Amino acid sequence: MASADPGYADQLRSSETALLSFLRAFETIQENLRIGEVRPSQAELVSATGDTFRRFNANFADLTPPEELHQFHQELVIAVAYLERAFNFFMTAPDPNWTLAFLHGRNNLVRGLYVLYELRARLSIISAYFDLAGSAIAADLPPDDDRPAPRGFSHHERTADRGKYSLYVPENYAPNRQWPLIIC
Repeated sequence: MASADPGYADQLRSSETALLSFLRAFETIQENLRIGEVRPSQAELVSATGDTFRRFNANFADLTPPEELHQFHQELVIAVAYLERAFNFFMTAPDPNWTLAFLHGRNNLVRGLYVLYELRARLSIISAYFDLAGSAIAADLPPDDDRPAPRGFSHHERTADRGKYSLYVPENYAPNRQWPLIIC
């Protein structure tokens, strides 16, 4: 087995910093997107992102991680591939079908975020993207049945009674507080 590349941790930190910048810029740009103004939004994303994906693929993806990080490394590479596809779909030339490319990009973005969310414990920089204000506050009371309430994302497949869905419960969820329900 090949030995781990020296500097793996440094390359990981550098990649995380660039990816976090991409995620924040992409989120802001998409939240403020106006359909008639796609080209300026694309230029803004290129300016904010630079060559993040080229550098990740050239400098990090093929590194040999420490043995205990092998699975993590593979999953991170998969997550970044989803993010890169999201970027590429967003950068598609605006035309009457651009909205479809945008939706495919959103699908890839969400898939990448799901993977990154699962890896966040090992991604000290990217984990900030998922932090909610007050998430470090412990729940005041345990759930009624003394089992810990589920936190984070859970995915549920389609059944005869309902469609496929995903659920997110905030990390700082406490059953003794009222919480908003957001459905999209």
